[in-house]
Amino acid sequence: MTTSRAISRERTAISRDRLSVPARRALDQGVITSNTTVLDYGCGRGDDVHRFQAAGITAAGWDPHYSPEPPPSPADVVLLTYVLNVIDDLREREQTLQHAKRLARQCLVVSTRLRWDDVRGDDHVDGVVTSRSTFQALHRPREFRLWVGLITGIRPLSGGPETAYVFNSSAARLAFVHRAFTDTDDGDHGAQQHPLRQLVAHLERHGRMPAMDERPQLIADLTTEYGTLPRARRAAEQIVTPGVTIVAARRRTADLVVALAMDAFHGRPKLADLPPDVRADVRAFFGSYTKAYRTAEQLLKAAGQPEHICRSVQSARTGKITPTSLYIHIDAIHRLPAILRIYEACAQVLAGRPTDTTIIRLRYDTPAISYLSYPTFDTDPHPEQRSATDVDIGFLRVSHADHARSLNPPILHRREEFVAQDHPMRAAWSRLTAEETADGLFDRPDIIGSRTGWQKVLSQKRKR
Repeated sequence: MTTSRAISRERTAISRDRLSVPARRALDQGVITSNTTVLDYGCGRGDDVHRFQAAGITAAGWDPHYSPEPPPSPADVVLLTYVLNVIDDLREREQTLQHAKRLARQCLVVSTRLRWDDVRGDDHVDGVVTSRSTFQALHRPREFRLWVGLITGIRPLSGGPETAYVFNSSAARLAFVHRAFTDTDDGDHGAQQHPLRQLVAHLERHGRMPAMDERPQLIADLTTEYGTLPRARRAAEQIVTPGVTIVAARRRTADLVVALAMDAFHGRPKLADLPPDVRADVRAFFGSYTKAYRTAEQLLKAAGQPEHICRSVQSARTGKITPTSLYIHIDAIHRLPAILRIYEACAQVLAGRPTDTTIIRLRYDTPAISYLSYPTFDTDPHPEQRSATDVDIGFLRVSHADHARSLNPPILHRREEFVAQDHPMRAAWSRLTAEETADGLFDRPDIIGSRTGWQKVLSQKRKR
Protein backbone atom coordinates (compact mmCIF):
# COMPACT_ATOMS: atom_id res chain seq x y z
CA MET A 1 0.00 0.00 0.00
CA THR A 2 3.00 2.29 0.04
CA THR A 3 5.04 3.90 -2.70
CA SER A 4 8.50 5.41 -2.77
CA ARG A 5 7.87 7.52 -5.87
CA ALA A 6 7.27 11.26 -5.64
CA ILE A 7 3.76 12.26 -6.69
CA SER A 8 3.42 14.96 -9.37
CA ARG A 9 -0.10 16.38 -9.15
CA GLU A 10 0.32 18.83 -12.02
CA ARG A 11 0.69 15.94 -14.46
CA THR A 12 -2.99 15.03 -13.99
CA ALA A 13 -4.01 18.23 -15.80
CA ILE A 14 -5.04 17.38 -19.34
CA SER A 15 -5.94 19.43 -22.39
CA ARG A 16 -9.59 19.15 -23.46
CA ASP A 17 -11.26 19.88 -26.78
CA ARG A 18 -14.64 20.28 -25.06
CA LEU A 19 -16.10 20.99 -21.63
CA SER A 20 -15.36 18.37 -18.99
CA VAL A 21 -18.27 16.04 -18.21
CA PRO A 22 -19.10 17.66 -14.83
CA ALA A 23 -18.95 21.18 -16.29
CA ARG A 24 -21.10 20.24 -19.27
CA ARG A 25 -23.61 18.49 -17.02
CA ALA A 26 -23.83 21.50 -14.67
CA LEU A 27 -24.57 23.65 -17.73
CA ASP A 28 -27.14 21.19 -19.13
CA GLN A 29 -28.89 20.84 -15.77
CA GLY A 30 -29.20 24.57 -15.22
CA VAL A 31 -26.77 24.78 -12.30
CA ILE A 32 -24.69 27.11 -14.48
CA THR A 33 -26.52 29.66 -16.64
CA SER A 34 -25.60 32.73 -18.65
CA ASN A 35 -26.18 34.81 -15.49
CA THR A 36 -23.99 32.63 -13.27
CA THR A 37 -20.44 33.48 -12.23
CA VAL A 38 -18.14 30.46 -12.19
CA LEU A 39 -14.88 29.66 -10.43
CA ASP A 40 -12.98 26.59 -11.58
CA TYR A 41 -11.02 25.74 -8.41
CA GLY A 42 -8.07 23.62 -9.47
CA CYS A 43 -8.62 24.49 -13.13
CA GLY A 44 -5.47 22.82 -14.47
CA ARG A 45 -4.75 24.24 -17.92
CA GLY A 46 -8.00 26.23 -17.82
CA ASP A 47 -9.82 24.72 -20.79
CA ASP A 48 -13.23 24.74 -19.05
CA VAL A 49 -12.72 28.38 -18.07
CA HIS A 50 -11.89 29.39 -21.64
CA ARG A 51 -14.94 27.61 -23.03
CA PHE A 52 -17.27 29.19 -20.50
CA GLN A 53 -15.84 32.61 -21.32
CA ALA A 54 -16.26 31.98 -25.04
CA ALA A 55 -19.94 31.22 -24.36
CA GLY A 56 -20.37 34.57 -22.60
CA ILE A 57 -20.33 33.17 -19.06
CA THR A 58 -18.30 35.05 -16.45
CA ALA A 59 -15.70 32.49 -15.38
CA ALA A 60 -12.33 32.47 -13.67
CA GLY A 61 -9.88 29.76 -12.78
CA TRP A 62 -7.34 29.12 -10.06
CA ASP A 63 -4.75 26.37 -9.89
CA PRO A 64 -1.79 26.02 -7.49
CA HIS A 65 0.54 25.10 -10.36
CA TYR A 66 -0.81 26.63 -13.59
CA SER A 67 -2.72 29.72 -12.33
CA PRO A 68 -1.70 30.55 -8.75
CA GLU A 69 -2.37 34.29 -9.13
CA PRO A 70 -4.61 36.02 -8.34
CA PRO A 71 -5.99 34.10 -5.35
CA PRO A 72 -9.43 32.54 -5.89
CA SER A 73 -12.46 34.76 -5.29
CA PRO A 74 -16.04 33.70 -4.46
CA ALA A 75 -18.41 32.87 -7.31
CA ASP A 76 -22.00 31.71 -7.69
CA VAL A 77 -20.87 28.23 -8.72
CA VAL A 78 -17.51 26.69 -7.86
CA LEU A 79 -16.28 23.70 -9.84
CA LEU A 80 -14.06 21.24 -8.01
CA THR A 81 -13.57 19.04 -11.05
CA TYR A 82 -11.43 15.93 -10.55
CA VAL A 83 -9.32 17.76 -7.96
CA LEU A 84 -9.90 15.87 -4.72
CA ASN A 85 -8.98 12.56 -6.33
CA VAL A 86 -5.41 13.75 -7.08
CA ILE A 87 -4.72 14.64 -3.42
CA ASP A 88 -3.29 11.71 -1.47
CA ASP A 89 -3.16 13.58 1.86
CA LEU A 90 -6.59 12.96 3.42
CA ARG A 91 -6.49 16.02 5.68
CA GLU A 92 -5.51 18.28 2.79
CA ARG A 93 -8.32 16.76 0.76
CA GLU A 94 -10.84 17.73 3.43
CA GLN A 95 -9.42 21.25 3.71
CA THR A 96 -9.60 21.71 -0.06
CA LEU A 97 -13.26 20.70 -0.09
CA GLN A 98 -14.07 23.02 2.81
CA HIS A 99 -12.26 25.96 1.21
CA ALA A 100 -14.03 25.41 -2.12
CA LYS A 101 -17.39 25.32 -0.36
CA ARG A 102 -16.72 28.66 1.35
CA LEU A 103 -16.09 30.20 -2.06
CA ALA A 104 -19.41 28.97 -3.52
CA ARG A 105 -22.29 31.39 -3.07
CA GLN A 106 -24.94 29.13 -4.62
CA CYS A 107 -23.54 25.71 -5.44
CA LEU A 108 -20.35 23.67 -5.23
CA VAL A 109 -19.92 21.06 -7.96
CA VAL A 110 -17.62 18.25 -6.78
CA SER A 111 -16.49 15.40 -9.02
CA THR A 112 -14.11 12.48 -8.53
CA ARG A 113 -12.80 9.30 -10.12
CA LEU A 114 -14.74 6.09 -9.52
CA ARG A 115 -13.68 2.57 -8.68
CA TRP A 116 -14.66 1.32 -12.12
CA ASP A 117 -12.62 3.93 -14.02
CA ASP A 118 -9.77 2.43 -15.99
CA VAL A 119 -6.97 3.75 -13.76
CA ARG A 120 -4.10 1.41 -12.93
CA GLY A 121 -1.09 1.66 -10.68
CA ASP A 122 0.40 0.79 -7.32
CA ASP A 123 -1.97 0.87 -4.32
CA HIS A 124 -1.55 3.98 -2.20
CA VAL A 125 -3.90 5.36 0.50
CA ASP A 126 -7.40 5.02 -1.06
CA GLY A 127 -6.22 4.95 -4.67
CA VAL A 128 -3.24 4.26 -6.89
CA VAL A 129 -0.01 5.89 -8.01
CA THR A 130 0.18 5.61 -11.78
CA SER A 131 3.18 4.99 -14.02
CA ARG A 132 3.33 8.78 -14.58
CA SER A 133 3.81 9.34 -10.83
CA THR A 134 0.33 10.81 -10.44
CA PHE A 135 -2.12 9.82 -7.71
CA GLN A 136 -5.77 8.97 -8.27
CA ALA A 137 -8.18 8.25 -5.43
CA LEU A 138 -10.96 5.91 -6.57
CA HIS A 139 -14.35 6.13 -4.90
CA ARG A 140 -17.75 4.44 -4.87
CA PRO A 141 -20.62 6.84 -5.70
CA ARG A 142 -22.55 6.47 -2.43
CA GLU A 143 -19.51 6.62 -0.18
CA PHE A 144 -18.23 9.67 -2.06
CA ARG A 145 -21.49 11.59 -1.55
CA LEU A 146 -21.66 10.60 2.11
CA TRP A 147 -18.13 11.89 2.62
CA VAL A 148 -18.89 15.18 0.84
CA GLY A 149 -21.96 15.63 3.03
CA LEU A 150 -19.97 14.89 6.18
CA ILE A 151 -17.21 17.39 5.39
CA THR A 152 -19.45 20.19 4.08
CA GLY A 153 -22.31 19.70 6.55
CA ILE A 154 -24.80 19.72 3.66
CA ARG A 155 -26.40 16.66 2.13
CA PRO A 156 -25.43 16.83 -1.56
CA LEU A 157 -27.59 16.03 -4.55
CA SER A 158 -26.46 13.80 -7.36
CA GLY A 159 -25.29 15.25 -10.65
CA GLY A 160 -24.21 11.79 -11.84
CA PRO A 161 -22.29 8.86 -10.34
CA GLU A 162 -19.09 10.88 -10.08
CA THR A 163 -20.58 14.30 -9.28
CA ALA A 164 -22.17 15.84 -6.19
CA TYR A 165 -23.95 19.20 -5.98
CA VAL A 166 -23.67 21.02 -2.66
CA PHE A 167 -26.27 23.80 -2.59
CA ASN A 168 -25.81 26.62 -0.10
CA SER A 169 -29.48 27.65 -0.15
CA SER A 170 -32.64 25.59 -0.04
CA ALA A 171 -34.16 27.80 -2.76
CA ALA A 172 -31.33 26.96 -5.19
CA ARG A 173 -31.56 23.28 -4.28
CA LEU A 174 -35.33 23.18 -4.79
CA ALA A 175 -35.06 24.95 -8.13
CA PHE A 176 -32.61 22.26 -9.26
CA VAL A 177 -34.76 19.38 -8.00
CA HIS A 178 -37.89 20.66 -9.71
CA ARG A 179 -36.02 21.24 -12.97
CA ALA A 180 -34.63 17.72 -12.79
CA PHE A 181 -38.02 16.07 -12.35
CA THR A 182 -40.20 18.27 -14.53
CA ASP A 183 -40.81 17.23 -18.12
CA THR A 184 -41.57 20.77 -19.24
CA ASP A 185 -39.59 23.32 -21.19
CA ASP A 186 -39.80 26.45 -19.06
CA GLY A 187 -37.17 28.39 -20.91
CA ASP A 188 -38.06 31.27 -23.20
CA HIS A 189 -41.74 32.14 -22.70
CA GLY A 190 -41.84 33.94 -26.04
CA ALA A 191 -42.17 37.35 -24.43
CA GLN A 192 -42.18 39.00 -27.88
CA GLN A 193 -45.33 37.13 -28.86
CA HIS A 194 -48.85 38.50 -28.48
CA PRO A 195 -50.09 38.00 -24.88
CA LEU A 196 -52.79 35.60 -26.08
CA ARG A 197 -50.18 33.37 -27.74
CA GLN A 198 -48.15 33.43 -24.55
CA LEU A 199 -51.22 32.41 -22.56
CA VAL A 200 -51.96 29.56 -24.95
CA ALA A 201 -48.39 28.30 -24.62
CA HIS A 202 -48.64 28.52 -20.82
CA LEU A 203 -51.91 26.57 -20.71
CA GLU A 204 -50.48 23.87 -22.97
CA ARG A 205 -47.31 23.67 -20.88
CA HIS A 206 -48.74 23.94 -17.35
CA GLY A 207 -52.39 22.95 -17.63
CA ARG A 208 -53.49 26.02 -15.64
CA MET A 209 -53.64 29.80 -15.72
CA PRO A 210 -50.45 31.68 -14.79
CA ALA A 211 -50.14 33.12 -11.28
CA MET A 212 -49.29 36.73 -10.54
CA ASP A 213 -45.96 35.94 -8.84
CA GLU A 214 -45.08 33.62 -11.72
CA ARG A 215 -45.84 35.77 -14.81
CA PRO A 216 -46.61 39.30 -13.60
CA GLN A 217 -45.98 40.98 -16.97
CA LEU A 218 -48.18 38.52 -18.83
CA ILE A 219 -50.99 39.01 -16.29
CA ALA A 220 -50.74 42.77 -16.72
CA ASP A 221 -50.74 42.52 -20.52
CA LEU A 222 -53.74 40.18 -20.56
CA THR A 223 -55.71 42.43 -18.23
CA THR A 224 -54.99 45.42 -20.43
CA GLU A 225 -55.94 43.53 -23.58
CA TYR A 226 -59.06 41.70 -22.36
CA GLY A 227 -60.19 43.53 -19.26
CA THR A 228 -60.28 40.43 -17.04
CA LEU A 229 -58.37 37.14 -16.84
CA PRO A 230 -61.54 35.00 -17.32
CA ARG A 231 -62.11 36.77 -20.65
CA ALA A 232 -58.50 36.14 -21.64
CA ARG A 233 -58.85 32.47 -20.74
CA ARG A 234 -62.03 32.09 -22.80
CA ALA A 235 -60.20 33.60 -25.77
CA ALA A 236 -57.27 31.20 -25.29
CA GLU A 237 -59.54 28.18 -25.00
CA GLN A 238 -60.75 28.87 -28.54
CA ILE A 239 -57.22 28.13 -29.73
CA VAL A 240 -55.95 25.43 -27.36
CA THR A 241 -56.35 21.87 -28.65
CA PRO A 242 -59.06 20.11 -26.61
CA GLY A 243 -57.64 17.84 -23.91
CA VAL A 244 -54.14 19.29 -24.03
CA THR A 245 -54.53 21.24 -20.80
CA ILE A 246 -55.89 18.18 -19.00
CA VAL A 247 -52.86 16.13 -20.03
CA ALA A 248 -50.54 18.98 -19.08
CA ALA A 249 -52.17 19.31 -15.66
CA ARG A 250 -51.76 15.60 -14.98
CA ARG A 251 -48.11 15.74 -16.03
CA ARG A 252 -47.40 18.77 -13.87
CA THR A 253 -49.11 17.16 -10.89
CA ALA A 254 -46.95 14.05 -11.24
CA ASP A 255 -43.81 16.16 -11.70
CA LEU A 256 -44.64 18.08 -8.53
CA VAL A 257 -45.09 15.08 -6.25
CA VAL A 258 -41.97 13.37 -7.63
CA ALA A 259 -39.83 16.45 -6.96
CA LEU A 260 -41.31 16.96 -3.48
CA ALA A 261 -40.73 13.30 -2.67
CA MET A 262 -37.10 13.54 -3.70
CA ASP A 263 -36.49 16.67 -1.69
CA ALA A 264 -38.07 14.99 1.35
CA PHE A 265 -34.61 13.50 1.97
CA HIS A 266 -33.58 17.04 3.01
CA GLY A 267 -36.62 17.61 5.21
CA ARG A 268 -39.79 19.47 4.33
CA PRO A 269 -38.88 22.66 2.47
CA LYS A 270 -40.57 25.98 3.06
CA LEU A 271 -43.30 26.88 0.59
CA ALA A 272 -41.64 30.27 0.10
CA ASP A 273 -38.45 28.55 -1.11
CA LEU A 274 -40.25 26.76 -3.94
CA PRO A 275 -39.91 28.29 -7.42
CA PRO A 276 -42.88 30.55 -8.32
CA ASP A 277 -44.26 28.14 -10.93
CA VAL A 278 -44.14 25.28 -8.42
CA ARG A 279 -46.02 27.32 -5.83
CA ALA A 280 -48.63 27.98 -8.50
CA ASP A 281 -48.83 24.24 -9.21
CA VAL A 282 -49.38 23.54 -5.51
CA ARG A 283 -52.28 26.00 -5.33
CA ALA A 284 -53.86 24.90 -8.60
CA PHE A 285 -53.59 21.12 -8.27
CA PHE A 286 -53.65 20.48 -4.52
CA GLY A 287 -55.15 23.55 -2.90
CA SER A 288 -52.66 23.46 -0.04
CA TYR A 289 -48.97 22.75 0.41
CA THR A 290 -49.72 20.35 3.26
CA LYS A 291 -51.85 18.17 0.97
CA ALA A 292 -49.24 18.21 -1.81
CA TYR A 293 -46.41 17.27 0.52
CA ARG A 294 -48.47 14.55 2.23
CA THR A 295 -49.17 13.00 -1.18
CA ALA A 296 -45.45 13.07 -2.01
CA GLU A 297 -44.57 11.40 1.31
CA GLN A 298 -47.14 8.68 0.75
CA LEU A 299 -45.77 7.91 -2.71
CA LEU A 300 -42.20 7.88 -1.40
CA LYS A 301 -43.23 5.33 1.22
CA ALA A 302 -45.11 3.26 -1.36
CA ALA A 303 -42.03 3.24 -3.62
CA GLY A 304 -40.32 1.12 -0.98
CA GLN A 305 -43.05 -1.53 -0.99
CA PRO A 306 -42.63 -4.26 -3.66
CA GLU A 307 -46.34 -4.88 -4.11
CA HIS A 308 -46.94 -1.26 -5.10
CA ILE A 309 -44.03 -1.30 -7.55
CA CYS A 310 -45.26 -4.53 -9.11
CA ARG A 311 -48.80 -3.19 -9.60
CA SER A 312 -47.50 0.06 -11.05
CA VAL A 313 -45.24 -1.77 -13.52
CA GLN A 314 -48.12 -3.95 -14.71
CA SER A 315 -50.23 -0.85 -15.30
CA ALA A 316 -47.51 1.10 -17.10
CA ARG A 317 -48.43 2.03 -20.68
CA THR A 318 -44.90 2.75 -21.81
CA GLY A 319 -41.86 0.48 -21.88
CA LYS A 320 -41.15 -3.21 -22.26
CA ILE A 321 -42.28 -5.49 -19.43
CA THR A 322 -40.52 -8.80 -18.80
CA PRO A 323 -41.13 -11.35 -16.00
CA THR A 324 -38.77 -9.39 -13.70
CA SER A 325 -38.41 -5.86 -15.05
CA LEU A 326 -39.69 -2.85 -16.93
CA TYR A 327 -37.30 -1.45 -19.55
CA ILE A 328 -37.88 2.10 -20.78
CA HIS A 329 -36.02 4.66 -22.87
CA ILE A 330 -34.72 7.58 -20.83
CA ASP A 331 -36.73 10.08 -22.90
CA ALA A 332 -39.95 8.31 -21.87
CA ILE A 333 -39.28 8.07 -18.13
CA HIS A 334 -41.70 10.94 -17.47
CA ARG A 335 -44.50 8.84 -18.98
CA LEU A 336 -44.35 6.40 -16.08
CA PRO A 337 -46.62 6.59 -13.03
CA ALA A 338 -45.25 8.90 -10.32
CA ILE A 339 -44.46 6.01 -7.97
CA LEU A 340 -42.15 4.40 -10.57
CA ARG A 341 -40.43 7.71 -11.23
CA ILE A 342 -39.82 8.05 -7.50
CA TYR A 343 -38.55 4.47 -7.40
CA GLU A 344 -36.00 5.27 -10.12
CA ALA A 345 -35.12 8.59 -8.48
CA CYS A 346 -34.18 6.74 -5.29
CA ALA A 347 -31.45 5.04 -7.32
CA GLN A 348 -30.28 8.48 -8.44
CA VAL A 349 -30.02 9.55 -4.81
CA LEU A 350 -27.92 6.48 -4.08
CA ALA A 351 -25.67 6.37 -7.14
CA GLY A 352 -26.52 9.10 -9.61
CA ARG A 353 -27.77 8.53 -13.14
CA PRO A 354 -24.93 8.12 -15.69
CA THR A 355 -24.96 10.73 -18.43
CA ASP A 356 -24.81 8.15 -21.21
CA THR A 357 -27.93 6.28 -20.03
CA THR A 358 -30.17 5.15 -22.88
CA ILE A 359 -32.40 2.50 -21.29
CA ILE A 360 -33.48 2.30 -17.65
CA ARG A 361 -34.33 -1.09 -16.21
CA LEU A 362 -36.70 -1.04 -13.23
CA ARG A 363 -36.81 -4.42 -11.55
CA TYR A 364 -39.97 -5.35 -9.69
CA ASP A 365 -38.84 -8.73 -8.37
CA THR A 366 -36.18 -7.04 -6.22
CA PRO A 367 -35.43 -3.37 -5.42
CA ALA A 368 -32.88 -2.58 -8.10
CA ILE A 369 -32.40 -0.18 -11.01
CA SER A 370 -30.01 -0.52 -13.95
CA TYR A 371 -28.77 2.23 -16.24
CA LEU A 372 -27.87 0.83 -19.66
CA SER A 373 -25.90 2.67 -22.32
CA TYR A 374 -26.56 2.10 -26.05
CA PRO A 375 -24.74 4.98 -27.83
CA THR A 376 -26.05 4.01 -31.29
CA PHE A 377 -29.67 3.43 -30.23
CA ASP A 378 -31.06 6.03 -32.65
CA THR A 379 -29.03 4.94 -35.67
CA ASP A 380 -28.37 1.20 -35.34
CA PRO A 381 -31.32 -1.21 -35.75
CA HIS A 382 -29.61 -3.53 -33.26
CA PRO A 383 -27.43 -1.37 -31.00
CA GLU A 384 -24.76 -2.84 -28.75
CA GLN A 385 -24.63 -2.15 -25.05
CA ARG A 386 -21.55 -0.18 -24.03
CA SER A 387 -22.01 -0.24 -20.26
CA ALA A 388 -24.39 -1.08 -17.44
CA THR A 389 -24.57 0.48 -13.99
CA ASP A 390 -26.60 -1.60 -11.53
CA VAL A 391 -27.97 -0.01 -8.37
CA ASP A 392 -29.11 -2.42 -5.65
CA ILE A 393 -31.37 -0.20 -3.57
CA GLY A 394 -32.03 -2.85 -0.94
CA PHE A 395 -28.35 -3.49 -0.14
CA LEU A 396 -27.12 0.02 -1.06
CA ARG A 397 -24.65 -1.33 -3.59
CA VAL A 398 -23.54 -0.10 -6.98
CA SER A 399 -21.75 -2.13 -9.65
CA HIS A 400 -20.61 -1.30 -13.14
CA ALA A 401 -19.89 -3.35 -16.26
CA ASP A 402 -18.01 -1.90 -19.22
CA HIS A 403 -18.52 -3.66 -22.56
CA ALA A 404 -16.63 -1.14 -24.70
CA ARG A 405 -13.82 -3.63 -25.37
CA SER A 406 -15.90 -6.77 -25.16
CA LEU A 407 -15.90 -9.13 -28.14
CA ASN A 408 -19.42 -10.24 -27.30
CA PRO A 409 -21.46 -7.33 -25.87
CA PRO A 410 -25.23 -7.52 -25.33
CA ILE A 411 -27.44 -6.60 -28.30
CA LEU A 412 -30.79 -4.80 -28.18
CA HIS A 413 -33.68 -5.66 -30.51
CA ARG A 414 -37.21 -4.30 -31.09
CA ARG A 415 -36.33 -0.69 -30.27
CA GLU A 416 -39.94 0.44 -30.59
CA GLU A 417 -40.87 -1.42 -27.41
CA PHE A 418 -38.77 0.88 -25.23
CA VAL A 419 -39.95 4.29 -26.45
CA ALA A 420 -43.17 6.27 -26.04
CA GLN A 421 -46.12 5.70 -28.35
CA ASP A 422 -45.62 9.07 -30.01
CA HIS A 423 -41.89 8.61 -30.68
CA PRO A 424 -41.30 9.79 -34.27
CA MET A 425 -39.47 6.59 -35.27
CA ARG A 426 -41.69 4.06 -33.51
CA ALA A 427 -43.75 3.17 -36.57
CA ALA A 428 -40.67 2.67 -38.78
CA TRP A 429 -38.95 0.56 -36.13
CA SER A 430 -42.11 -1.53 -35.73
CA ARG A 431 -42.18 -2.25 -39.46
CA LEU A 432 -38.56 -3.40 -39.34
CA THR A 433 -39.31 -5.69 -36.41
CA ALA A 434 -42.27 -7.19 -38.29
CA GLU A 435 -40.08 -7.84 -41.32
CA GLU A 436 -37.31 -9.44 -39.23
CA THR A 437 -39.84 -11.54 -37.34
CA ALA A 438 -41.30 -12.79 -40.63
CA ASP A 439 -37.76 -13.65 -41.76
CA GLY A 440 -37.29 -15.79 -38.66
CA LEU A 441 -34.47 -13.69 -37.19
CA PHE A 442 -36.05 -13.75 -33.75
CA ASP A 443 -36.76 -17.47 -33.63
CA ARG A 444 -33.80 -18.06 -31.29
CA PRO A 445 -34.31 -15.57 -28.44
CA ASP A 446 -31.90 -17.64 -26.33
CA ILE A 447 -28.88 -16.64 -28.44
CA ILE A 448 -29.65 -13.35 -30.23
CA GLY A 449 -29.12 -11.25 -27.10
CA SER A 450 -25.38 -10.99 -27.74
CA ARG A 451 -23.22 -10.00 -30.72
CA THR A 452 -21.91 -13.53 -31.34
CA GLY A 453 -25.34 -15.12 -31.26
CA TRP A 454 -26.89 -12.44 -33.43
CA GLN A 455 -24.13 -12.72 -36.03
CA LYS A 456 -24.60 -16.48 -36.05
CA VAL A 457 -28.31 -16.11 -36.80
CA LEU A 458 -27.61 -13.57 -39.55
CA SER A 459 -24.96 -15.85 -41.06
CA GLN A 460 -27.32 -18.81 -41.11
CA LYS A 461 -30.00 -16.65 -42.69
CA ARG A 462 -27.66 -15.61 -45.52
CA LYS A 463 -26.81 -19.24 -46.29
CA ARG A 464 -30.44 -20.22 -46.84
